[in-house]
Amino acid sequence: MKQIILGLIFFWVQSLSAQYTKSELSKHRRAVEKSFNETTIIISLDTIFEKGNPVGLAKIGKENSISIRNLEDKELVFIRKSERNDRSLYTFNGTLSTVLQHEIRGEYWDEVAKYPQILLQKGVILNGQLMDKPLGNFIKENAIFTAAVQSHLRIIDESSRLGRVAVSMNTIFNKGERYGIIKKVGSDGVSIRNLADNELIYLKKESFKGVEDLVFNTNGQFYLVFIFHSLNKQAELDNSNVFVGLKSHAETVINAGLIQNGELDAAAVDRFVQSHGAQFSKKRENNEISSIFGKATTGENTKTKAGNMTTNGYIERNKNAAISLSYDKIEQDFKVIGMVKRSMGMSMTGDKINVISFSFPNATGVAEAQAALANDTKWTIITAKDGKEHTLTSQIKG
Repeated sequence: MKQIILGLIFFWVQSLSAQYTKSELSKHRRAVEKSFNETTIIISLDTIFEKGNPVGLAKIGKENSISIRNLEDKELVFIRKSERNDRSLYTFNGTLSTVLQHEIRGEYWDEVAKYPQILLQKGVILNGQLMDKPLGNFIKENAIFTAAVQSHLRIIDESSRLGRVAVSMNTIFNKGERYGIIKKVGSDGVSIRNLADNELIYLKKESFKGVEDLVFNTNGQFYLVFIFHSLNKQAELDNSNVFVGLKSHAETVINAGLIQNGELDAAAVDRFVQSHGAQFSKKRENNEISSIFGKATTGENTKTKAGNMTTNGYIERNKNAAISLSYDKIEQDFKVIGMVKRSMGMSMTGDKINVISFSFPNATGVAEAQAALANDTKWTIITAKDGKEHTLTSQIKG
């Protein structure tokens, strides 16, 4: 077996002959043989060898630094000399939701191969990836912690030991395992994301102001809207039933099973929406909007947290964002940009007709669509801007 491996190394060395001198290639072959014979980690021609086999790449900097990478050239760890003696500063990348950086005891710049050797021996690097638990143990045993990091590790340990949900450094932990990422967005929003940092759920506050039935006006000042953009669904929760904080939001998501394997669970989301629905926004008057966007009446120029509403009710927003329909609200860029209402009417000839009305959030009319009840595939649309009629042949359901 040894002869086969050395033979492969010989052919590999031959393939490198155009890049390196004969002396460099000869030195490289001796180094690889040494790795095989002495079962030690060696670095030669920017490659890490363990027992004669290439297991990674190492790019050594001029000023006491080394980048340890997998064979696909993805950086796993970057190490450089610390400002303090007998320490090195490790920056761990890999698949972690956030980059971890720690001062680690020990300097080996005279024997730089010891850096990958220790990480491989401890199982921190395996098959070209950083392994979470061995990495955690390595950091606990060797790192010099700040108070913030000590608190972070304590929270993770309690989550694992007690089987609880925890949030620390924008990361959600469930029973000690990383579950997702949670971030505040401004003063009123929360983004819940998977470990690849893709948003799955957006939470925003809505005011109780404007709700007709005072039964819903609890001691809290607002309710929470859970928005599932990819599924075009949302649900509303009374904040008196939800402790206001990132941890409580994470617990709500985990307890409902909304995210499985880094993706939304459509069935769990359906159950969640059916359970909570639009219990508050459905109680609004048709011409009222959430206090997040402010109340505007014709002739006023109202500036709100979410953007500016012009005198005719136009909402400033990112027009490239997806448009969604939430009951009677039309939303874009997390802003209510219009309202829609479906009703029954009577034509000039006395026939029953379907009517769909569109307006700005301040109830300024934009357009109205009409279709005979007996033929709802042909709609006549009248635009308020110019009073012109347009014909649309399409079946509108729901």
